[in-house]
Parts: sequence; structure tokens; C-alpha cells
Amino acid sequence: MTAEQRRLIEIIRSSGELLLTVVNDILDFSKLAAGRVVLERLDFDLVELTETLVDSFGVAAHAKRIELALYVDANVPTGLREIRTAAPGS
Repeated sequence: MTAEQRRLIEIIRSSGELLLTVVNDILDFSKLAAGRVVLERLDFDLVELTETLVDSFGVAAHAKRIELALYVDANVPTGLREIRTAAPGS
């Protein structure tokens, strides 16, 4: 595979993961409505997350001749914690 093909496959993979996250979030809302919510803490890297998003939208933007650029100020903390719902017992 060429470097461009590998890059596109990685974007497809990360887009699939993002779609799975959306589906899981929808399921979490149904758990919330049913009163079955357990919270968990997840650490994540803000720069990595934003780079993944820019890469995911970049292909469509490029096709429309839109340039996406990412700038994260050096003072923005990158190591963050998200609190989200989890399956009971996890």
C-alpha cells in the first residue's frame, strides 16, 4: 500500500470508532432515561482527539476544496479526564 492508502485506511478506522462512540452515547441516553447509569472516568489526550477529528473531516473537506487547519495553543492542557456512563459492574 502507498502512504496515501494507509492514511485513508486509518481515517476509515478512526471514523468507524467515532461512529461507534456515537451509537454508544445514544445507548447511554436510553440507560439514563431508564435510571440505570454508572459513571466512569476516562483519561484522554485533547490534541490527539482533535487531530483525529480533523483527519476524519479532512477527506470530505479536501474533496470540496476546503482547507482544514488545526492549531492548539501550547497553554491548553492536553491530558484531560472525561466522565461518562459505563455498564454496571465495570
